[in-house]
Amino acid sequence: MNQKWFVYFTGILILGLIVIGLPAAFLAGSWFTRSPQIPEVAPTATPVILFPTDIVLPTETATQLPTEVPTNTPLPTATPLPTETPLPLATTVPPTATSIPPTAAPLKPTATPTPAIPCFAAQFVADVTVPNGAPYLPDTGFTKTWRVKNVGTCSWTKDHDLVFVTGTAMTKKNTVVPLPGTVKPGETVEISVNLKSPLQPGSYTGTWALRDANGKYYFGNTQKGQLTVSIQVFSFAGNIRYNLILAACQATWKNSHKDPLLCLGATTNTKGSITILAKPRLENRNEDEPALWVRPDVDTDGQIVGTYPAYSVQNGDRFRAWVGCLADSKGCNVQFELKARHENGSTTTLGSWHEKFDGEVTAIDLDLSPLAGQKVQFVLSVTVIGGQPDKANAFWFMPRVEN
Repeated sequence: MNQKWFVYFTGILILGLIVIGLPAAFLAGSWFTRSPQIPEVAPTATPVILFPTDIVLPTETATQLPTEVPTNTPLPTATPLPTETPLPLATTVPPTATSIPPTAAPLKPTATPTPAIPCFAAQFVADVTVPNGAPYLPDTGFTKTWRVKNVGTCSWTKDHDLVFVTGTAMTKKNTVVPLPGTVKPGETVEISVNLKSPLQPGSYTGTWALRDANGKYYFGNTQKGQLTVSIQVFSFAGNIRYNLILAACQATWKNSHKDPLLCLGATTNTKGSITILAKPRLENRNEDEPALWVRPDVDTDGQIVGTYPAYSVQNGDRFRAWVGCLADSKGCNVQFELKARHENGSTTTLGSWHEKFDGEVTAIDLDLSPLAGQKVQFVLSVTVIGGQPDKANAFWFMPRVEN
């Protein structure tokens, strides 16, 4: 019974849905297809836009693009860039400079003006006698000679003279030395003046110059025309018959290559030098009497040799000195030697001493009586035998002959 009622009820329900649903679906479709009713709005001064669809935009004529590329129109191809022939890797390409034409003529370099050459000008050339620093006893006369060149444009005449300028005159301050004659531009002349050493020991320098006929001094470029004389004055105690300090610049000095060396030359000369030290610093003490500083040429067997003027030996004469290395000469290693050269050219070795920088010096005291009555030339030499040749700063301290 229940099953029948269920079938009956289901059929009524389906039939009702058909009857009611179909008209309702029809009405709903017609509702959605109708245009919506927009209420009328009273016009105002400024229209009110209710929806964006109410704005009618002006249409632009657009170019209709084809929907597909026609098959018969070829696509444009890119134009290939020009290719360069590659250089070999090992080749260096020099930079190419672009030549830019000058806009104006190049400026000429400004020439340095040449100073005008004066009419009268002198230039020192050389010390002919008495090198600067030469030793003298007090109150001793000597002659100083200079070699001078005329570097002006005018000739010098006998109306020109040499006069004292400043320093120690070593003569009367009003001493005037007339020129010996005419000296043309480019020529040289030797001018001498007689002087005398001061009475007191010390170092002295005097300056002299040339003067024209109008009393005007002329010196040349940068004062090179000034002429100087510089000496050292020593006072020695004892009975010294021959002083090898005072006679040092009368001796002939040579190095191991037989090259002549200037007395009192530059101590930096690698060929060797001879200098007089007024107050030497020895390797073991300081002294206030002079010494000969002798430097051989800078070589492993460097040597310096001084040959003095002849001396007449007397009975009872003795040669005395000290030898060694100067202070601050570590590496000095030398051989000293004293010889006597006879008139016939033969030589006699009087003594030989090995010295190195060790804080010790050697005293020399030789009896010269066996040479009495003979004229001999003393030959002093120093030879490098080891160590450092550039440190071979050897000295003969107070070499002399006493009786």
